Amino acid sequence: EDGAEDDDDPVGSAQSYKEDGNKEYVKKTKEGYYKAIISYSEGLSKDCKDNELDSQLYCNRAAAQFCIGNYRRATEDCEKAIALNPSYLKAVNRAIECQ
Repeated sequence: EDGAEDDDDPVGSAQSYKEDGNKEYVKKTKEGYYKAIISYSEGLSKDCKDNELDSQLYCNRAAAQFCIGNYRRATEDCEKAIALNPSYLKAVNRAIECQ
């Protein structure tokens, strides 16, 4: 995996996982959503200390969770995204959709 060799660059690694997740998400299939969730989770596991990137990963994972009907998990991810970046309106709007 791309991320495995970039452990010395957690931001680059997290960004790479985000891009991988986005490629899966746009397929708009159940399998794609599950793969996207895995990629976004891997990106978050890099602990990159970049609040903006982490909030995007949480928000994107929330979108994938929402698409497969995991509304509680989607809401939790939105809350985490908002906690990291309170002005992230996309996360706020997505949280509202989950209700």
